[in-house]
Amino acid sequence: MKPVQWFEFKPPAMSASITELQSHLSAHPEDWESRLTLADALIADGKTDMAAMIVSLAPKAPETPDHLVRAGYHLLPIHPADALNYAMRAMMANEMDAEAALLASQACCAMGDANEAEKHYLVATELDPSLEARAVELKEWIAGNTTSFTTKETVPIKLQVLRREGSLPAPDSIMEVSVVADDDADEAAPVAVVAPAPDAALPAPSGLMMPAPDAAVEPVLTASVSDQDADILDARPKQRRLLGPKLAAAAAALMVHLGLFLLLGVIMIVLPEPPSAEITATSAVEQEQEKPETKKIVVPQPTPATAAVARPTTSAMTAAGVSAISLPDFDFKAPAEAVAEVATTDLGSSFSMAFQPKGTVQVNFFGIKSKGRRIAFLIEAERYMLTDPKGGIPAYQIVKEEIASMIGKFGVSTSFNVLMFDHFHLSAFSEKLVPGTTANVDKVRDWLYPVNREFEKIGLAAINYPRLKAAQEIEPVRNRLLQGYMLAIQYALESDVDTVFIITSGWRHMARYETKEELAAYLKEMRWTEKNEKEWQEAVVKATAWLKEENEKRKAKGIPQRVIRSIHEIVGELNINVRHKPGPNIDADEREKQILNAIRIIYSSQGKTKPQINFVLFVGKDEKNIPMKDHFENIASRARGGKVRVLEGLGALKNVTGRK
Repeated sequence: MKPVQWFEFKPPAMSASITELQSHLSAHPEDWESRLTLADALIADGKTDMAAMIVSLAPKAPETPDHLVRAGYHLLPIHPADALNYAMRAMMANEMDAEAALLASQACCAMGDANEAEKHYLVATELDPSLEARAVELKEWIAGNTTSFTTKETVPIKLQVLRREGSLPAPDSIMEVSVVADDDADEAAPVAVVAPAPDAALPAPSGLMMPAPDAAVEPVLTASVSDQDADILDARPKQRRLLGPKLAAAAAALMVHLGLFLLLGVIMIVLPEPPSAEITATSAVEQEQEKPETKKIVVPQPTPATAAVARPTTSAMTAAGVSAISLPDFDFKAPAEAVAEVATTDLGSSFSMAFQPKGTVQVNFFGIKSKGRRIAFLIEAERYMLTDPKGGIPAYQIVKEEIASMIGKFGVSTSFNVLMFDHFHLSAFSEKLVPGTTANVDKVRDWLYPVNREFEKIGLAAINYPRLKAAQEIEPVRNRLLQGYMLAIQYALESDVDTVFIITSGWRHMARYETKEELAAYLKEMRWTEKNEKEWQEAVVKATAWLKEENEKRKAKGIPQRVIRSIHEIVGELNINVRHKPGPNIDADEREKQILNAIRIIYSSQGKTKPQINFVLFVGKDEKNIPMKDHFENIASRARGGKVRVLEGLGALKNVTGRK
């Protein structure tokens, strides 16, 4: 089924003509209200494509949630990816924006991504149940293109066989299908009862799925079937007696095998046998060369001086994590790896325990020193990493450059991947771990470069990076609810890494939008009223307008524009006397269980060594109270002794990286 090109548009009443709006927009191209009003007028005039073109030619993206959603609806018919981008930005400004969630669902539908469309549809209808009536066609498309979208209309139907009594209905009649309860079914699956419909004039439906020949089913319908028709219904391929041809084929095969056997005997006789003396001489030479070479390279004469030289490689790598002296990022040296490899090969497993596996490197990840051979770097790409107290966009550039520099010191025996996570959006440099070659290092630098370089293009959706999902369903958090660092960690673990390094802004709200009934019950429990909702929406409008004005001033002065964590932040700063809207959250215990279960399923159950997980919490300058720090410490400590470090602002970032 192709995705439906469906969207709902309600143009407001026009107070100016199209010509007047075009004239005004020519003089003020950045006026989004005028641009959208002109697009509305074109829609009302039946010029949908022209309206979308007017919106797409804007010099910059809209800033307010209302403009983002309206612009997204105009772009939906021709640029669904841009419409999704606008919807995601609107939801970043207001996580409870039902219209933005519905727009995101429609954009995913237009791009053929049923699973993402389903996720955003559920969020939208849970936030605003009235939207369900407006999105009937969207709901039907999702139900027809996903397996997890369960409704009463999509319950599986069990077909039962017909009794043979009488004759079949006329071929040109319609078979009417109704659903009745089957009391004998194990899971109370409905049963399809087929009966001829009166006054039928349409052709009978095709492609019906019949039960397996040996399936145990009980007739539930009486229909007239003639003997001739019964033969047609029961027709199966008849076994043909082919005794004569079978014997002939067997005889021919026997003759062919006999001929091959004789030919093989001739070949074995004709081929000359190598002289035994030559073989013996070659074997002796190999034995004489192997023993002196092993002794010469690895085991000269075991004296105290030799033993002292053989052990420093291990001691240096072990002490690096606890030494108070500032060491280089990597203690891995190519010559040391070669010696270790020869020693472990020639001297046996008892001696090889002192050496690291081939490709193991020591990494200094913003002050956390650890080692690994199959390494994943996880970088948060949300606006929370770009706030003023953290140093804004310039600080984020340092983070990307430093990680690329770490990878640049890897060798070809070390495998790595880089993941960027942004709310529900997860992107990876590669689908799997890749070796640390020069070519891959250059590619990862290019891949990191565009992320969060411009204020107008914050996040992964803004630069159209592909979106990935976790593959395995692990309890207690369902896959489609995973987001942020939780989604990135599970994806990394599924890649069979041994060390994970994460830099994140910290704890993030992770909603549990399962059903609209659960959300309504939660808001009722929190005593959230219609009056609270109205007051909150008014506060959001005021805060959004203030932020827009503030960023225009900054832009005029040539300084970076302000990035906020959420609109709640501005509402608080403006001291607007309003209650902030609550949202159901997946708590820390459930998240920690999710990661521990993932480690058990992916590693412990297969006899693999569990991975180490390390966190760098990048917070604002002088931010002493780190929300949920113990949550990250719990995860790290139970993941092979991982570590947690707090990095406060641009100054601390420069200090730990040695930048001026």
